[in-house]
Amino acid sequence: MPQKKILIMGGTFDPPHIGHQMSAERAQAELLADEFLIIPAYMPPHKKQGENGASAVHRFNMSKLAFSPIGNVAVSDIELNRPEKNYTVDTLKELKKTYKDELLIFLVGSDMFLGFEKWKDFAEILKMVTLAVVARNLNINEQIDEMKRHLEISCGAQIIFIDAPPYEVSSTQIRKMIKNGEDITGLVCGDVREYIESNGLYK
Repeated sequence: MPQKKILIMGGTFDPPHIGHQMSAERAQAELLADEFLIIPAYMPPHKKQGENGASAVHRFNMSKLAFSPIGNVAVSDIELNRPEKNYTVDTLKELKKTYKDELLIFLVGSDMFLGFEKWKDFAEILKMVTLAVVARNLNINEQIDEMKRHLEISCGAQIIFIDAPPYEVSSTQIRKMIKNGEDITGLVCGDVREYIESNGLYK
């Protein structure tokens, strides 16, 4: 029986925006994963949630609205059930218990990839997963290419690139826009925008 492919995408998703969706859709279109896990973080180790950030429950619900239309997607609460600082290495160890013999593919943006050696136990992560790096419009610059070669040689990493359209707006910018009363139409999907409005988020 062929090895199943399990695609994993983590993030704060505060809120999930069109850029997140485009990256996820493109990755699934290229990789055709048997399962695609979206994992909202409870408390990302590398950032502090802003005063007007949404709760874990709201971010989980918005993620379901944003990503459910994508094939084979499931939004996982694996980190939300551990209300403490969650590190990717710990989450992957948990997933490995369920997906012992499957191929785990972890999706990251090019900016996160360039700082990957700062992640907790990054070498151990690379033993558990194949990294799929979202490279905007095949803009795989020399720095990204060098990092790929470096991790392949030093850690035996398996790294692939996913081409996705450029999208520069961030969740931080969207929260600020909402707080300032600006229109976010087109920056998040319609269902997420309605959810934000009906729950009075980011005011």
